[in-house]
Amino acid sequence: MLLIPFAKKKDTGKLVDVYAVQRGRQCDCVCISCGQPLLARQGSNEWHFAHDAAFESLDGRVECDFSWTQAFKLFYTQLLLQGHRIFLPEYLKHYQLQDESVVISLSHTIEYQQVTETCSDVDLVIHVNDHKLGVIFSHTASLDVSHYEQSDMDGVIYIQAPEQIDYKGAGFESFSAYLEHIIQATPYLKSWVFHRRELKCQRKELALQEDKKKKAMAREEARQRVEKEKQEANRKRLAAEELKRVQQAKKQYKRVDIDPAFISGPVNAELKCINCKIRFDGHWPRPKQDKCPGCKSGLNIRKLRSYITD
Repeated sequence: MLLIPFAKKKDTGKLVDVYAVQRGRQCDCVCISCGQPLLARQGSNEWHFAHDAAFESLDGRVECDFSWTQAFKLFYTQLLLQGHRIFLPEYLKHYQLQDESVVISLSHTIEYQQVTETCSDVDLVIHVNDHKLGVIFSHTASLDVSHYEQSDMDGVIYIQAPEQIDYKGAGFESFSAYLEHIIQATPYLKSWVFHRRELKCQRKELALQEDKKKKAMAREEARQRVEKEKQEANRKRLAAEELKRVQQAKKQYKRVDIDPAFISGPVNAELKCINCKIRFDGHWPRPKQDKCPGCKSGLNIRKLRSYITD
């Protein structure tokens, strides 16, 4: 069963914990959720508030949906409004392309002049000289912090409600003293949601990402250029080898130019491929098997001259 740690005083409207009031109905408190009268139970067990059973028997009784988180939100708000000091946690953030975690802010205590509740983006705004620090009491993993970048906030912190309060184990006499210690003297239950200084780190990260992308593109272009040069060099080498082979083949024969009009049928001939400009020996008229040794094509072959060998 969820125990009620805080209540609202009827006469002042301020939140109090069970250690700051008199016992039973003399506490003169109502529930912060439903507004019904409460009793301050200060027995041998853990002290807490409870709904007054006498009031519950009346027709005006309503079901109370007490919220633990909402209770702490209200009490945190009251402590911040009454105080002038808050302890801020360290803010470290890791960026993929930066060698180590970047310290956005060190843990430290700040003195503030004013707290306002008139901002839709956060629950409270703490004013520190010319700077504004937002405070939120509810936070989800899907929280969009981009709108904070467009606001006039210099930072936003999240203060969460504890799952349970062992104030005696922590050495405190009451709930309120323990929560005041959390606000003013420890980073416990606090975390950064946004800090204006991290925008500079984000811009640096984007610049590093763009530089990495450009270097990768340059390496790929260089690789493609080297590969193309290798292919061109290999093509020239093969063409030179083929030309050398043809020239060596020509030296094996003593060629005598003839007039093909005096010879019937195919004769030896020096041919030239129009496609790859290679000269080679063959026959003319050219049989089907005579193809260019360079491009292996049988098309676009021209006869340069006919000859016979000794």
